[in-house]
Amino acid sequence: MSESENSDAQLTTLSKARTLEEVGEFWDTHSLADYWDQTH
Repeated sequence: MSESENSDAQLTTLSKARTLEEVGEFWDTHSLADYWDQTH
């Protein structure tokens, strides 16, 4: 796995999104406070 693929995987762990647009849509409707215990 390349470094960029690894970064993408880490980026989308909570949202299960496949694109940055999907990540944005997820966080538009969710609060980080609800997921804080799952962050690093």
